[in-house]
Amino acid sequence: MLGEGKGLRPWVYYASSKGPFRTLHQWTGPLLIAFFLSLPWLQVGGERLLRIDILGRRLDLLGMTFGATDTRFLLVIVLTAALGLGLLTALAGRLWCGWLCPQTVFLEGLIRPIEAWLEGDRGARMRLDKAPWSLSKALRKGAKWSLFIGIAFLLSMTFVAVFSDPWRLWSAQAGPAAYAFVLGFTFLLAFDLGWFREQFCNYLCPYARIQGVLTDEHSWVIAYDTKRGEPRLRREGTTKPAVLARGGCVDCTRCVTVCPQGIDIREGFQLECIACGHCIDACSEVMGKHGFPSLVTYTTEARQRGEKARTLRVRPMAYVLLITGILGFGLAQFAARGDIEARFSRGRGGEVGYAADGREQNRFQVHLWNHGAEATAFTLHITDWPEAQLVAPAAQLVMDAGAHRSVPVFVLVPAEGDHPALHDFHVEVRAGSHVIERAATFMRPSRQSARTP
Repeated sequence: MLGEGKGLRPWVYYASSKGPFRTLHQWTGPLLIAFFLSLPWLQVGGERLLRIDILGRRLDLLGMTFGATDTRFLLVIVLTAALGLGLLTALAGRLWCGWLCPQTVFLEGLIRPIEAWLEGDRGARMRLDKAPWSLSKALRKGAKWSLFIGIAFLLSMTFVAVFSDPWRLWSAQAGPAAYAFVLGFTFLLAFDLGWFREQFCNYLCPYARIQGVLTDEHSWVIAYDTKRGEPRLRREGTTKPAVLARGGCVDCTRCVTVCPQGIDIREGFQLECIACGHCIDACSEVMGKHGFPSLVTYTTEARQRGEKARTLRVRPMAYVLLITGILGFGLAQFAARGDIEARFSRGRGGEVGYAADGREQNRFQVHLWNHGAEATAFTLHITDWPEAQLVAPAAQLVMDAGAHRSVPVFVLVPAEGDHPALHDFHVEVRAGSHVIERAATFMRPSRQSARTP
């Protein structure tokens, strides 16, 4: 995309097209934008559809709550998403980039319609940029960038609301850090959507760099029919009647002007192509006037060679098997987790010694999780050692839904008791109808550490 070997960026003056792909974009784009804007407000079972609480180390997803120790579930989600994208690419090429990626959706659904509304069609925008500065030009450019910044602010507030309380954020009650992030994201989004645009896809997006190795000769891509299209009009002295007689390319360049990436699809497969389908609409419109099908179509490399398309092949099946295995592991782990969780560990410092009344003492740290949808009171007691007493900060530890709490507890036994240096026992953790039993080990302190009553 660097122009004329001078390191300059040729600005893409994107023209509008008409056809089924454009119509589909006009339907899917607003739906995806509406879903994104409503994401912080949507709830499932009384919980946020998606909330990422970094400071609280908590993730709410689809009505489920995951804590800091649920990294295995986060790994399942990330691997499933990555492999799902690989499967989608192996089957349908860059369908994500052209139809689902936020960069494409916001540009197609918000930014470019505003630009066309204020500055006109492709030709009008080119003339406006070449014209000297005037009051009319300044007003148009100012209005355009004001709307771009407003859209960037709206999108930034929505994004930050996923990580915080949307009510507090929009009512100016959130902390300064939240609004600092909003300001930073607003600047980045305004720069990206207003100026950087296709350069992000071409140079920064990692998926664009690796998608070539995710596809094969049977993956669906957008391609130009060189057998029928070449030689095109004005090449090798070919006349227009001769080109039209065989349905060849008339070199109208409509496929180039409607491309949001500014590429020429007739030059073959290119990493910059996002498979949006606008070039298909443009070519169908031109060639349809002459009674021929489009020279640019969704196809595969194998089909272009005259071979049959194969959906069942090793690469997609490998993705399906991996996704199935990972999801199966995740579901099994989630089913075994239950609504409450408890873990015991040794306390930090002074974990073995004597209490003020002379009894032997061990300090433990108990970690409690309430994965349920309601607040729950936890109680703890030792089940198989009558002489031992468990001392907690309170008789009942009340925890909100989705909360995690780590509290110190002490196990006290009489010093004159006849028990070994290491004594195993069990602690019962009860929360409503849920019961968990955890094993622990009491370490007898040395006599030298005894305190005088």
